[in-house]
Amino acid sequence: MTVPDAERRSRLQAALLSPSIRAAVEPNRIADIRQRVLEHSSAARKPTTGIIAGIPDLDWSMSMVTRSNRLVALPLLALLCLASGSLADQQVTGPGVFKYCRGCHGERAMGGDGGKYPRLAGLPAGYIERQLKAFKDRVRINKPMIPIFKNYRFDDEVIAVVARYLADMPPDSLSLWPYEVPQDALAAYPSRQAFAEAGARTYRDGCARCHGEDGLGSAAEATPPLVNQYPRYLDKQIDDFAAGTRRHEEASQCGSLEGPERQAVLDYLVELGRDAR
Repeated sequence: MTVPDAERRSRLQAALLSPSIRAAVEPNRIADIRQRVLEHSSAARKPTTGIIAGIPDLDWSMSMVTRSNRLVALPLLALLCLASGSLADQQVTGPGVFKYCRGCHGERAMGGDGGKYPRLAGLPAGYIERQLKAFKDRVRINKPMIPIFKNYRFDDEVIAVVARYLADMPPDSLSLWPYEVPQDALAAYPSRQAFAEAGARTYRDGCARCHGEDGLGSAAEATPPLVNQYPRYLDKQIDDFAAGTRRHEEASQCGSLEGPERQAVLDYLVELGRDAR
């Protein structure tokens, strides 16, 4: 479907009036952005490797964004360009869609900031699809994801494309060692060996059925690996399962780990991942 120029201009004007866009972009560049997007949205389009036809990437947009606001502005600028309606007219590619994820998840989709942003590379495509749809439907809430899904074209096709792209991306090894176990968790056990054995036992009894004895998950079952993932991220997901803010059929089991026992499992997963390298 081709969106009429008048509708493109209307969408663009609405986007440019957004307080979030204006806060993120240098004030004297708003007019420049408007002109460039309108020029691209009115021009004849050719399939590109980017998600936005006629605009190969957002490098020119990011040059207009204040340094302190780049992580906030990236999805907002993506939404601004998508206001032209061009996404419906062009070829969707994995690298093109992933451009809107790199600001948080990194060039190699290995996450960062100590686990605030998880590794995505190599996760099962079915799992990534399920989580993206949960974000889109607000079943799983993550504020940085909300602007992305306000675009009407971020549909099942786009989600499937980027999910396959990430699943096929070979993951690097995260630098998780040495892993510092909280001292109060260690103190709850008579020895370091007892702590390690408790983590292994709890994982085997409660987690291995879905995530595998090796912690690598299952592509066939769309179950994510738990090794080579940030302990901080896993810890947060356990909290979310316990609080009911993240859901699935095994949420009560996943959210049941507490205190020293949880830390023992996280330590076991770190060591299990190191053994698998």
